[in-house]
Amino acid sequence: MQATGFACRNAQISSSQSGQKYRKLARRGRDDVLVAYEEQLILSSAMAITTAENDIKERMSLAYVTAVAARVGCELSEVKVDRSGIDATIRAIKGTPVKIDIQMKATSFLNLDRKAVKFDLDVAGYNHLRSTVIQAPQLLIVLLLPEDGENWLIADEETLAFKKCAYWHNLHGMPETENTSAIRVSLPREQMFHPDALRDLMQRAHDKAVQRLTGL
Repeated sequence: MQATGFACRNAQISSSQSGQKYRKLARRGRDDVLVAYEEQLILSSAMAITTAENDIKERMSLAYVTAVAARVGCELSEVKVDRSGIDATIRAIKGTPVKIDIQMKATSFLNLDRKAVKFDLDVAGYNHLRSTVIQAPQLLIVLLLPEDGENWLIADEETLAFKKCAYWHNLHGMPETENTSAIRVSLPREQMFHPDALRDLMQRAHDKAVQRLTGL
């Protein structure tokens, strides 16, 4: 497999006039030269940023939740290695020791009716979030974004604003599914994720912890 990839990149270099000086070294197996050449191609590209749209959506959801948490005096700790279906944890900067684990999603495909937002969640994530064997409450947070990426974030001297909003849902104790890929989840539209909502959720988690209970 490595040899095939090497051959393809070698062919790309051979067909480029700007890559002529790399041919001899490439034939000798100097893969580091190929990497350097590819980096040079990126630097010469017309676009300085080529981040995929889905990766941008992921960072937008993280920024949204971080801003809401900051407004109520909480901090967001991102999980660097996601093996438990949890993307981040919200906890008070000062006050209660309880925390809320969250899985964040973002979409510009709007599927909603008067009562709920419909979102297709992968089954693995669904099973993690519906588990009743937990140390902290777990929430699904879905950020809705406009279809046009130019409207995702508005910034001027008066405003820094996300367009659309996020919704939260507690899947604790939800039933098993026979689906193997994804399951459609309904997030009530009354459960918008904003500062007042997070403040209430943290209080509920604190009250449960006082009773030596988990969940919300």
